[in-house]
Amino acid sequence: MAPISPNSNKEVFKNIETDFDTTGKPKHAKKENTLLPKILSVLAAFALWLYVFQAVEETRVFKEIPITVENFNTNLGLDVVSGYENTVDVTITGTKSILNDITSKDIKATVDLSDVTERGTYVKDLTIDVPTTVKVADKNVTQLKISVDKTIEKQIELSPVLSYNIQYPYELGAPVLSTDTVTLKGPETDINAVSKALLQLNVGSIKNAVSSNVEVTLYDSNNYEIQSKYIVITPSEVEINVPVYKTVLYGIQPDLVIDKDRFDFAVSPSALYLKGSVNDVESVSVLKTQRAWIDAPGEYELTLALPENVTAYSSYTAEEGTAVTKVTLTVTEKPTQETQSDNTESANG
Repeated sequence: MAPISPNSNKEVFKNIETDFDTTGKPKHAKKENTLLPKILSVLAAFALWLYVFQAVEETRVFKEIPITVENFNTNLGLDVVSGYENTVDVTITGTKSILNDITSKDIKATVDLSDVTERGTYVKDLTIDVPTTVKVADKNVTQLKISVDKTIEKQIELSPVLSYNIQYPYELGAPVLSTDTVTLKGPETDINAVSKALLQLNVGSIKNAVSSNVEVTLYDSNNYEIQSKYIVITPSEVEINVPVYKTVLYGIQPDLVIDKDRFDFAVSPSALYLKGSVNDVESVSVLKTQRAWIDAPGEYELTLALPENVTAYSSYTAEEGTAVTKVTLTVTEKPTQETQSDNTESANG
């Protein structure tokens, strides 16, 4: 075995010293890979967040869910007349992802009327049905008052009631309605309470005809307004036309073919009141008679030449049915010069 040289030992130790750092770790050892654990940590955190997001429950309120009536026997001649129009607000519990897929159409609110067989008012429990993936946490209506009655129809006459201010020479005419009756449909109890149907219109100060659509108002026998939302009125509005008449005094001018040098004449009455719509009366400038040919003294009946829709009366307050259509013409012969001389001599004698 060859002896070890002191110089060779120094070389070995020198090599050993240069291969390690001051901490004792090999200088040429491979570095550890730290990126993969970081990625795995991020993925794990995301998975945990996703689980929490999906699994944690929350609540959501669905408003104004319509309430429907089920198992009602319509063969009894009865109808549900009130309560069916109500809605309910429902609070649902579930995970966010599931709630995002829920709409109001997925929620059913019902009342069971299978045991209702006669008219009356019933208090019924409200049932809420939702998908199996969520739960009902709360609802703002637990019970519903349902009224059951017989539905009937009834016709009733309309009565116009006008509030107005009108002065001479104007006068309010009788209102004209687009229909004289309306049909009421609803619960028999409510319909039987109706005593009258009014059209109430405030026209204020007027000088011309008024036309308006007026809502029908119902009243009971004690003059209290009936505000039942279960009565259907057809039609609910009625057109009302209120004519305004004007009355003016006109002197009569007869339309004559006559020898004015030979005859004197006069009409009786000498003036008449013309009544009609404002426009029709104001279109008259002169009140004439139909033309007549006169060639002898005497009394003649002349027909008035009146515009259409204009009526003549002897007085301002004359009633309907007393209209004047003819006047009397009195014709006298004028005295001749000879007759005048005879009259003068008789007076002197």
